[in-house]
Amino acid sequence: SSHSDSTGGWSGAGGTGGRGGGKKVKNSSSHGGRKSKSKRASDDEQSAKGGVEAKAEAGEDGGEEGTLIEIPEWLGDATEEISAFIKECRYTDATDLILKVKNQVNEILNQHEKLTEMRLSKKQLANMQRTLHDVEGLTDRVGNRLAEGLRRKNEALKQAAKRERADPLSVLAPLVSPVCLADDATALQLLVKLGRPQDAATAYAARRSLLLMECLHERPISSSAGTGGSASGGGGGGTMDV
Repeated sequence: SSHSDSTGGWSGAGGTGGRGGGKKVKNSSSHGGRKSKSKRASDDEQSAKGGVEAKAEAGEDGGEEGTLIEIPEWLGDATEEISAFIKECRYTDATDLILKVKNQVNEILNQHEKLTEMRLSKKQLANMQRTLHDVEGLTDRVGNRLAEGLRRKNEALKQAAKRERADPLSVLAPLVSPVCLADDATALQLLVKLGRPQDAATAYAARRSLLLMECLHERPISSSAGTGGSASGGGGGGTMDV
């Protein structure tokens, strides 16, 4: 009986210890449960926050439901390239790029305004509008330079023609006037392409007026030759006016 009591005592102690151990396990499990619940709550909060940010970002970038229109990468540097061409006086290249950018931007904006799934985000739309505004400014800049260049050249030719007619020695050295050269054709074409036909017409009329004036005051080609012939031939030959 003492053995059984001792055994019972040990078993009772073990049972007590087991119950104590069970309490400890239960406490640790409940603590871990609280930790997991708090972790899940923080994860849910982060996911909710990320969802809000994603929605806000979609509102900024997407704006409307549908597929975003793809914008060519070269449009981002187009205005800088046009400015570089203008600084280098490469007006033909600048005009070609200006027309290319205008056509591309207008095509994208027209596609955005149509009732299709292809749309521009708010940011893309602002970029396209800013690009078009910058290109319009560059267009005016190129047109002003071309028109001013033609005006100065025509004025210089006019003054040169006046000085030549006032010089008595110019009869001895007849030359073809630079007014006769068609060196303004390229600038006139570029002005028309840039949408400034009035400036092109003004420059064209000024140059043709100078050409007409030069033709009216042109000296006979045989005047100097006839004088030289009479002097060398003893007056035997007359003038050969054409």
